[in-house]
Amino acid sequence: MKVFYILSLTLLIISLEGCFNKKEAVKPKFSQSVNNSSLWYKKHYRISEYKRKYHTGNEPELMWQKASPYLSYIRKVFKHYQLPKELCLLPMIESSFNPNAANTRAAGLWQFIVPTAKEYGLKINFFSDQRYDWKKSTVAAAEYLSKLAVRYNGDWALVLAAYNMGPGALSRAMTAQSTNDYWQLKIRSETMNYVPKFVALLQIIREEAR
Repeated sequence: MKVFYILSLTLLIISLEGCFNKKEAVKPKFSQSVNNSSLWYKKHYRISEYKRKYHTGNEPELMWQKASPYLSYIRKVFKHYQLPKELCLLPMIESSFNPNAANTRAAGLWQFIVPTAKEYGLKINFFSDQRYDWKKSTVAAAEYLSKLAVRYNGDWALVLAAYNMGPGALSRAMTAQSTNDYWQLKIRSETMNYVPKFVALLQIIREEAR
């Protein structure tokens, strides 16, 4: 099982590295230099804490097994929107790649709340809730992340924080604290942990695939 896991991770890294190399005709509206962010390789004590936690269990392996059926389509959509390949794995911490995941407010693979889902074209009514349609919600997530990238000039730590807590709340915190550095912000604990948790998972995947 361990050999299969490492082989699967290696294939994942190869496929993710390759699927964004070709340039699309439509250029992104944010800085390419920022887009090639060092966030995914960042060293920070909050990231290290999560890496230690994940190394003691098999959670990354279980998440990867759940991710496999969805990644091909997500890569295709995110390539079209010229989003960083790393974001294909964001459902790892949103829903553990469970398209039927739900809590009191959010639902689906990408854990949309109702207002945001409707803003990005997902229909929610008595008969249907397209947050559970993982293909349509993937397109909505790509559009939402692209809009956040424009708003935060491709600073992916801020983009991820805004995805988690909402751009309005994040921008108010940035203004109140006079900083645009995610790592210096004092915000709700869920969002303070959100980015390091995701980056820790990415780094573990890369390390396991070596």
